[in-house]
Amino acid sequence: MLSLTRGAMTVHSPASRHPLGVGLKWLGSPVALRASRIHLRLHARATSSSAVETAGSSSLGKKKERRFVATLDPGRLRSEDLLNLSGLSQPRICFPCKDAPSSASPYDTARLAYRYISGSLSIVPFPADTQGFLYFHQSPHSHPAAGEVRFRVVRPEDSSLPTREAFSRGSDLTLDHRHNLWGVHLTVVLRKYPVIWRKLISDGIIPPSRAAELEGLVPKHLRGRSRVLDSITDPFILGLAMETTKPCVLILRSEGLFQSRLHLNLGRPPRGRVISGIG
Repeated sequence: MLSLTRGAMTVHSPASRHPLGVGLKWLGSPVALRASRIHLRLHARATSSSAVETAGSSSLGKKKERRFVATLDPGRLRSEDLLNLSGLSQPRICFPCKDAPSSASPYDTARLAYRYISGSLSIVPFPADTQGFLYFHQSPHSHPAAGEVRFRVVRPEDSSLPTREAFSRGSDLTLDHRHNLWGVHLTVVLRKYPVIWRKLISDGIIPPSRAAELEGLVPKHLRGRSRVLDSITDPFILGLAMETTKPCVLILRSEGLFQSRLHLNLGRPPRGRVISGIG
């Protein structure tokens, strides 16, 4: 059915309606008709883009899922600080930032890795059942740089217990050997993880005087993936399947830090004469 109005003609028919439900009105001018069509196309694109953006935002949010930790002090941990890192390669850990401006995020974010594959940049994900608490382990050694951030794994059946009891019943996360603990040494935290370093200071775990001493003590450029020992007498595990035969070792001592490479001659014939006998 057609109904005529002054200066315009409106088409009332099912075919005259746009799929988006917008009625087409011909204002008696080709220019107006083209403008109406352009408006409809822009509306359709905006609707489509909005749907894609919403879907993308949810997908992006899932990829950037963050986990929150209020403290690294084992004596002040809460049930809300419990983390599940199972199967994750580089999880984002968020710490409250007291000095953040009102316009910025109130959290600082750090990313942790379980282990790097020797000779490459590939990351081994955290193993299954890696659920527990991130905390700072105070070393029994008196050196100001001694200590490391560890992960205390809590058994699933203990997760409902009070935090301190669940923590005490748990065990520290290990690498490929039960005596080889996962951890981020304090010297590495200082130079590689500024967010965690600031958190240790704000928690009072590292007093300002100790922080100032470490700033002048630890080299600004540590050799990549160094093995750090709190004492030269500390035992450590060295994998023999390494790509390099010169692993870097950093040892804490009273005068400061000693950093060097171990030269391993595994499977190579000794040089020079070999003398055997009883002397």
